[in-house]
Amino acid sequence: MTEILSTSEVAATLGASEASVKRWADEGEFACERTPGGHRRFHASAVAAFAARLRGASGLADPASFAERALASDGGAIEAMLRSRWTSPRAIAAVADQLVRPALADVGARWAAGKLSVADEHVASATVRQALSALSDRRAPASLERGPAVIACPAGESHELGAVLVAAALRAVGFDARLTGADTPPRDLARLVASVKPRVVALSASGASGDVDVYALAPVVTAARRCGAELWVGGRGFAGTRLRGARVAGTLRELVDALEAPR
Repeated sequence: MTEILSTSEVAATLGASEASVKRWADEGEFACERTPGGHRRFHASAVAAFAARLRGASGLADPASFAERALASDGGAIEAMLRSRWTSPRAIAAVADQLVRPALADVGARWAAGKLSVADEHVASATVRQALSALSDRRAPASLERGPAVIACPAGESHELGAVLVAAALRAVGFDARLTGADTPPRDLARLVASVKPRVVALSASGASGDVDVYALAPVVTAARRCGAELWVGGRGFAGTRLRGARVAGTLRELVDALEAPR
C-alpha cells in the first residue's frame, strides 16, 4: 500500500518548513493530491525521490564546484545547487555568504592573476545572475506585506550580484524589492527613493573599483531620511569609509536577522 504523507510530515522528512513544502509542490517539484477539504497529501515515494535530488544537488554545492560550473556556463547545475538551499530568508543569506560570494571571489582572484580573461569572469557572473533571477522570481511570496524596498549599486559599481542576492532575500522576508542594478547615479537613486518611499534602502558595493564616494551619496541619505527608510550598506566598497545615517551589514545574514527581528 502506498504511504501517504501530510504537509507537516513531508516538512519533517525533508527538514524544511511547511511553507517550503507547499511552494515546492506548487512549482511542480513533486506531485500532491488534494483532500475534499483542500489539504495536500503526498506520496512518500515522490518525496523520497525529491529528497534524493536535493542530496545530489547539495553534494555539488561547494564554492570550487560552483565556480567551475559557472565558468562553464552550466546554468542548470548552478540553479540546482542554489535550489536545494533556497528555502528561507536565512538559507538564501547562507547561499550568498557561504557559496556565491566565495566562489565568485575565487573567479575574481584567478582573473587578477591572469588565469582567466574578463570574458571568462563575465560568463561566470551572467550564469549565476540568470539562475538567481529565475529562483528569485519563482520563490517571491504572494504577499509582499512589508512594503517596498530599494536595492542598488552606487555609481561606479559594475558588479551587481551582491545587490541581486540582497533583493532575493528581501523578497523572501516579505518586501516588494525594487532592484536598480549596477552603476546607479545618486541623484536618480534619490529620486526613486523619494517616489517609492521604501521602508528599506540597501546599497551594495564589491569594492572592485575602490571605496565608494560616500559624499556623492548625500542625496540618497537625505531622501531615505525624509521618507523614514532604514538605510543599509554592505560589501567591501564600504569597508574603508562610512556613510552617514547608514547601518552596515557585514554579511547578508546580518541584514536578514536585523529585518526579521521583532519591532
